[in-house]
Parts: sequence; C-alpha cells; structure tokens
Amino acid sequence: MIGRVIKDTYRIYDAVGQSSTSTVYLAKDLERNQVVALKVIRPELAGEGQFARRFRREAELLSRLDSSHAVKVLDYGRDEGVDFIVLEYVEGRTLLQILSEDGMLEVERALSLARQIAQGLAHADEAGIVHRDIRPANIMVEPSGLVKIMDFGIARGADLSRLTATGVLGSPHYLSPEQAEGREVDIRSDIYSLGITLFEMLTGRPPYEANHAVNIILKHLQEPVPLLREFEEEIPGEVEELVKRCLAKDPEERFQTPVELIEAIDGTLGVTSSGIEVTLVGQTLGQCRMIERIGRGGMAIVYRAYQLPLDRYVAVKVLPAYLAHDPNFATRFQREAKAIAKLSHPHILPVHDFGQEGELGYIVMRYVEGGTLKEMLGQPLALNQVVDIIAQIGDALDYAHQQGIIHRDIKPTNVLMDRGRWAFLSDFGLAKMTADTAQITRTGMGMGTPAYMSPEQAQGEEVDERSDIYSLGIMLFEMLTGQVPFDADTPLAVLVKHLSAPLPLPRKVNPDIPEPVEQVILKATAKASEDRYQRVSEMMDALRWAAVEKGLPKKEEIVLGDSIEVVDEGKLERLIEIIEEEEGPDLESLIEIVEELE
Repeated sequence: MIGRVIKDTYRIYDAVGQSSTSTVYLAKDLERNQVVALKVIRPELAGEGQFARRFRREAELLSRLDSSHAVKVLDYGRDEGVDFIVLEYVEGRTLLQILSEDGMLEVERALSLARQIAQGLAHADEAGIVHRDIRPANIMVEPSGLVKIMDFGIARGADLSRLTATGVLGSPHYLSPEQAEGREVDIRSDIYSLGITLFEMLTGRPPYEANHAVNIILKHLQEPVPLLREFEEEIPGEVEELVKRCLAKDPEERFQTPVELIEAIDGTLGVTSSGIEVTLVGQTLGQCRMIERIGRGGMAIVYRAYQLPLDRYVAVKVLPAYLAHDPNFATRFQREAKAIAKLSHPHILPVHDFGQEGELGYIVMRYVEGGTLKEMLGQPLALNQVVDIIAQIGDALDYAHQQGIIHRDIKPTNVLMDRGRWAFLSDFGLAKMTADTAQITRTGMGMGTPAYMSPEQAQGEEVDERSDIYSLGIMLFEMLTGQVPFDADTPLAVLVKHLSAPLPLPRKVNPDIPEPVEQVILKATAKASEDRYQRVSEMMDALRWAAVEKGLPKKEEIVLGDSIEVVDEGKLERLIEIIEEEEGPDLESLIEIVEELE
C-alpha cells in the first residue's frame, strides 16, 4: 500500500498503526496539501458484504459527528476494492502511551480526562452513535491537553463469534457485560468502558485480569468491582463511588447518559470553599485550553494553558465564581485588568489577555517554568543573590507605583523566578479587584496575606505604596533569615503581631547580615507608614548603598536580543573590551560570553 494513491487524492506514505479490523496509514491529501490519517479495512473483512455495507453506513454517520473531542472523519469510500476512511491527523500521545510512560495519574487529572471523554460520548449519543470500543489505546491526548476519541463505531459491524480469536469487539479488559454476551448495546456500554478506563488511570491497571480473554470476560460478568483504595489508599470515597456506579453489572444501575456522568464528575471535583471552580482542565476560556492546574491560592487558581491562535503556552489565573454575584464586579474587573495589562516592565509578568466567561473572570499571563521565589526559601540566601532579586522586584514595584497601581499582596509566591535568577512580579491589582466584593475574610482581616501584610492593610485602612514597601521589607527579612518575622497559630494572631509586636532583629536570627542591611529592613517595616521609606526607589538606593558598603559589586543590566542579563559593573567593562577586540560578535556569541563571565 505504501506509495499508492487512493481516490486520486490520498498518497500513502507509511503504516502507523494496526488493529484487528484495519490498518492506519500516514497519508497526504494532495488536493488540500495536508497530512491525514487513512484507515483501510482489512481485506478479509472488506470481502464480507454485510460488514462492508455496515462499515460504509457507519462512516457516513460518523462524518456528520461534530465534536471537538472526536477525531473528525474527512472522507470515506471504496477505491479499487479498498474500503477506507480519511481522518484528521492528530499529534500527541494515546492514553495507553501516557499510562505506560507516566504511570497512574493524579485524581484530578484522571477525572478531567474522563470528563472530556464523556463530553465526546455525549456528542455521539446526541447523534445516536455508540462507540463500542472505549479504551486507552483509542483515546488521543494532544500536547495542548485536548482529548480526542478515535475509532468511533468501527466495531459495530463485527461478528461476535470472532471475539476471542481476533478481538474485533475490542480488548476484553474494557467490554461491558452486555457487550460480552452479544446483547444489543447502547451508550451505557460506553460508560462502562469509560469506567474501566478511569479505574486504570487511577490505579495503573484494569480491574479484571486473567491469563485468557474468556476468563477476563467471566470476571466482568460475575465478579464484583475491586475497590480502588485496595490499589491506591488516597483515592477519595466520592471517586470510588463514581467509578463503582460506572461499572455496575446492570446497565439500569449505571449513569444513564454521559451528561449524568459529567455532572457527577463535576460534583466530585466540586468547588473550593472560596468558590473557585476546579473542573477546568480540558476546558477552554477565551482562546486558552486549560492543560493542568499549577497553582492555587485563597483568591484564584492558576492553570498552565495552551493558546491555540498564537501557538504558545500561557498561565491563566481564574478568579472565584462568587465575585460574579457582585453587579459591579464586571466593570471593576475590566477597569483594573486594563490598567494591569498596560504595565510594561522587564520584571513585571506580562498580562496577555483577560476576560469573563459565565461567572468566571480570568487573566492570561506569560508562562514561566522556573517556579516561585517561595520554593527557594526555607534557609537564608546569599546576600548578593538577595540584593539582586530584591532590586529587580523593587524596580518593578517603583515603576508600577509611578503608574498609580498598588500591588497589595507582595509575597514570595507572587515572585516568579525564570532560570532561578530573573524575577517577575505577578498578581498586580488582584487584591484590589476582589477587595470591594469581599472586603473581609473569615478571619476578619483585610484582603492580602497575613505574614506579609502592613499594619494599615490589616486594619482595613486605605493603603498606598508604603504598604507595599512594608511587605517588601518583610520579604527581605525572610530571604536573609530563612523565616518570616511573625508566626502564630492563627492568621489573626499574626496580624496582631504586625500591629503591636516589635520586629525581631534580623541580625539575631542571622548574624551574617550586615548592619547597614538590617537598618534597611527595620526602616522599611516601621509600624507607622510615615516612618518608612516613602518611595520604593529610596529603599532600593539604601539597599544598594548597604550592599556596596559590604563590598558587593554594583550590578548593571544589558539587553541581549529579547532578554536582559545582569552583570557586575567590573564584568561589564570586560565585556565591552571583548566586543571591541572581536569587532562586534553575533548575539549568540555575546550570550555565551556573558555566561562565561558570570
């Protein structure tokens, strides 16, 4: 078949897969100049008139199935004795490959994948189509996280007598009892097979195993469903019950439709106490498809997402659903988000987009792989590293203040670290967006994070840039000592210490801190805002002076292409000499030189 042109349109290049009913080839649509998948029915089945007729009837029906969770049928027919279906070519890994390479999945990821499969089945159910062969090998997961079901309806024309010989009806591990007995099946059979697939995602193995296909089928018919927690103790009871219902022997006792199953998955994933939806993996907000949850705080959940039109990964922060119940939130969100999106600074995390869908507000930001500053803490950092990072954040904060924007939530988890040395300050204005709707939390504190909150913010008073300076001073304390200055059993007790307790002397916690640097911390964290630095630039000048007094070299920023590198003042002079000696090296060479100097 390699090299053959089907229907004068599809040139076959390579065989990429084979099953008991067909062979799949990589082909090129010569008319549209695009890569496609060409499924050719095995010759011994194509020769059976009844099978061929049912296959073509099924292909015609499937060509009208319009679902983002099903591999699309682009064409079908018969050419010189060859029955074929042309499918969209999907890049990614099958769920079988994912389970083989990654092992069992986390509960939320497994449920989110199952939800997308159920969505595809719901679309098929609306069209009157039953898949009959749901299993990990027939589930494709794109790099963006989108799930697509393959091989819809192909098993329909198979003869049950071939079950144990060829597996025409699918692998015995995933067969529903009624399918194994040769009875008429409906969408509830697919729900059973999806339940088996979900069981395997959660435990790394199917529920029934034996040394022969017939023995596996007998277990489907006769044995109770094994408990998930026999294989993985941490699986919640609600998930256990959901899978158990999918796998009921009697179809009447299962979820009756995929929509019912989707609702049950949503209920199992639930909503956090803050009202933030956690069922978004696999779904789309604006142009972004959510891939995985990468962060969660009291006021938002952050997802890694794929922005299809621009072919890039982004971070999407989703705000609590309850905020939409405030009639003024939409206007306030639009106003604040526009102001934040206009911020343009090398050390401020760029905001690409924002919007609202239903009750959810979201912000699309640059995706940074390096983690947060919080992950670097727990022990004192070197003084030169601290000064570098604080100077970057301070410069970003000073710029924002000049634009009239107060951060209100300066803390290590809001500082993203690219390559461990380039800092991005994130979440500008988030507390302001939400503060008017939920001014007081359950503890009675103002919006923010207690460990880093200024006294005036803790009391719910109006704040200005000096509140951010206080929080930056607390963060400086933590970076140099490895701990926050105030700790207590409750958030409210922490706030009381911010209001009344003197700040522990940093040098008593870490004697290696230079005295001039300690003085910077003490002034930045003064209880009264008028006693602090009045501008961030004042604090940064004082910190840089203190560092120079200690003997640390001055730092300079240089722009190399799309990146900015920080080098010592002395090394910058050496870099200039090298450039003059080499008469203008190219960009790649410059970057290598900078890295060698460091």
